[in-house]
Amino acid sequence: MRQLLIPALILVVVAGAAVGFQENSQGQLKRPANEGLARAVDDLQKKLQSLRADVDYLLVPEKYNQEETGYLETLVRSREAIYKKILPDRKAGMKPTYDEALARYHLHAARAHLAWAKGDVGRCQKEWEPAILVAKTQLEVMRVSYEAGRVGLNRVREAQAQLADAQLNLSKIKRKIAWKQNRR
Repeated sequence: MRQLLIPALILVVVAGAAVGFQENSQGQLKRPANEGLARAVDDLQKKLQSLRADVDYLLVPEKYNQEETGYLETLVRSREAIYKKILPDRKAGMKPTYDEALARYHLHAARAHLAWAKGDVGRCQKEWEPAILVAKTQLEVMRVSYEAGRVGLNRVREAQAQLADAQLNLSKIKRKIAWKQNRR
């Protein structure tokens, strides 16, 4: 989108200069003789504003109301409860299971969504990073289990989808952070 914005801006500036608005005796700008060119410049300016709005929409986080943030807080609490229920088995010396990894992934994802809703992109990034590690481990476990005939291909596909989802979300967050740093 940004690649479209720069050439459009250059085109508006060049076209505006070519139109050459003139000042009358009272210092007011009057329309040039070439009305067609003036209309084209106006159209380009409107398109540029539309592109700028599209870029802002893609890069500015969504606004969540209190009710939606409350839903996300409830989601985080429920994910924490699920993970805490699975955790004693792990502490008792049992090997990590698919359920534990899945619960841990969903806990990090829920925390990341809540941080995003609250506008805390740094915290959001810190939650997606371990979610990606969990998803990568989970995918490898599912591949080995599939090759051994213990799980179906659908479990491998689910693990791939979770990894892709986490990577996509982290990519969006990193882009948002970079965008904010460039605006300063």
